[in-house]
Amino acid sequence: PGPGARHSMGMSYDSSRNTIFLFGGKPESIRGTLYNDLWEFDPVTQLWRDITPLNGPSPRHSFGMCYDPVTAKHYVFGGYDLHWMNDLWCFDYATGQWTDLTPAFSPPPRSTHNMEIFLNWKVLFTFGGWDMNATFMDDWWAYEPGATRWIHFNQPVMPPGRIHYASSYDENRRRFIIYSGAPGLDDTWEFGEFGTPTATPSLTPTATPSDTATATPTETQTQSPTETPSNTPTDSPRSKERREGKEW
Repeated sequence: PGPGARHSMGMSYDSSRNTIFLFGGKPESIRGTLYNDLWEFDPVTQLWRDITPLNGPSPRHSFGMCYDPVTAKHYVFGGYDLHWMNDLWCFDYATGQWTDLTPAFSPPPRSTHNMEIFLNWKVLFTFGGWDMNATFMDDWWAYEPGATRWIHFNQPVMPPGRIHYASSYDENRRRFIIYSGAPGLDDTWEFGEFGTPTATPSLTPTATPSDTATATPTETQTQSPTETPSNTPTDSPRSKERREGKEW
């Protein structure tokens, strides 16, 4: 027995347990019921186990999901259930419970986005997605579990908006990488190593080292690492220019 056939679900690897967690998704049938069940797969025994709590995120698909080894929790953000969502949940295996962490200041609702852990900053990253206006979003957000807040960054150089892209965190190089996606993109972008969440990152496209810009975070990052960030969201400008193999 296992989760059964589905697509557009989320999976995350629990490094503390050496197991894989699966949540939600949708069946093949267009009129089928969405899922909000939670499963754990043990690669040693090759067995699935249903660990769905009584309460948790609503059924959904096309959301972001990742595991944070610092808090030892699995996080789910956004998704779609006939409505676009922007709620944030975490699952704690120690208690076997989901917790709704959605703060008042959150990213706009979206689906078909990814979420990755950026270990050196101790934040969860998400980029882009699809919103209720059928817009390919190009905004970049980070959730800081230690402060239970979202950080919105407004930068002069950004990847074009997209959905269904591939992403990963390079732990050795400490870089967040995204590749391709719709609508018809064939580019690679990486966000580099900038120390701590309060540092001001510099933006240097890899193909043109002389083209250097400085990021100006609009939410919690400031020019001074010691200042307390504000909670005022700012719309990120859309980049009209496609750049291949760039940093942002």
